Amino acid sequence: MHIERTRALRGPNLWSKNTSLEMLVVCEESEQIYDRHDALETRIRSLLPNIGSIRATGLEHNVTLAHFLAKLTLSLQIEAGSPVAFTRVVDSVNSGTFRVIVQYEEEELARLALKKAEAILNAALNNAPYDTEAALAELKELYEDIKMGPST
Repeated sequence: MHIERTRALRGPNLWSKNTSLEMLVVCEESEQIYDRHDALETRIRSLLPNIGSIRATGLEHNVTLAHFLAKLTLSLQIEAGSPVAFTRVVDSVNSGTFRVIVQYEEEELARLALKKAEAILNAALNNAPYDTEAALAELKELYEDIKMGPST
């Protein structure tokens, strides 16, 4: 899996009325079938226990690594304190290419969360250790620095 492009959608857009990051993610054939990722989901849950459900209710097609990336990016922002809730993964015209859309409140936080999500996903794929606590602390600190205060 690799991310070909990331762009910020700063306002209402095709996918949501909220600001969102849109990533173009390319997955190899072996990265496109959920059943092959059961152990991966277990490893991700051990690194980030509050991630919630990877498979959205009513999802009829396979869950890919792009779905894991979307859920991780959203969850990391939530863990940092950002009130975000929307994510969507859409098949592209090209086979194995997906548009991953993740809501953000603060763009800088979302971009760092994406970077951390990719690192967590790679660690889980390689069954390698990852310091999730340090990553969450960095995200929380960034969010506290950049979010608007109550008097703004």
